[in-house]
Order: sequence, then structure tokens, then C-alpha cells
Amino acid sequence: MGIYHPCKVLKILKSGKDIVASDTSTQIIVEAWDELQWTISLDPKLNNETLNEGDVVLGDWSVNNDTKAPNMIVIKIIKGKKGEEIWKTYKEYLKKQKNKQTQQVQQQQQQQAASYMG
Repeated sequence: MGIYHPCKVLKILKSGKDIVASDTSTQIIVEAWDELQWTISLDPKLNNETLNEGDVVLGDWSVNNDTKAPNMIVIKIIKGKKGEEIWKTYKEYLKKQKNKQTQQVQQQQQQQAASYMG
């Protein structure tokens, strides 16, 4: 069973004009749906696929049995409307969660203010 995060590509890092590399791997700076930023690897099987800044990708965060660390590798590139729909769904969920947390904090503050006996 895997753990996957949709992410938006911010920058692509591979050997070229501005980047000197010791290998042919590609890393991608992404913003995950939960607003965290990560630098993760592109699965070598996707090296020949077109990838652009702003594309939505699916990162595999499953735990590697050997290293006990998350894989943190892009396994899918989700193009066009499908990618945008997935991104929007996750961002709307995040917004609802933030609103719920804000309401809970406000309620706690109101309760504390009401019980103040100063």
C-alpha cells in the first residue's frame, strides 16, 4: 500500500546549461498540496517524458523497506485538466481544514475570555 501526494512542479533540476551534475538523474522542486516544498527525484522511467513548471505530479511517499525513509519520487505526471482537477480538490480540502482550525482557535479564545475573572 502506498502513500502518494499530488504536487505542483516549481523547478526542474537536471544537467544542462546552468546545472553541472555528476549523473543523469532529474530532481524536481515541488509544492505539495499541503503547502510544503520538497526536492524529490523523478523516476528514471519518466526521464523522456515532457515535464514543465506548473505541471501536477504524483509523488510516492511510501516507506522504503531497506532505508526506512520515504521514497520521495515522482511516479506520475498528470497533464492538463486532470492534473488541475486533482490539484483543486486537494487545495479545497486544505482550505476547509484551515478554516476548521481557525474556528476552533476562535472558540477557545472566546471561552477563555468569558471565563476571565479579572
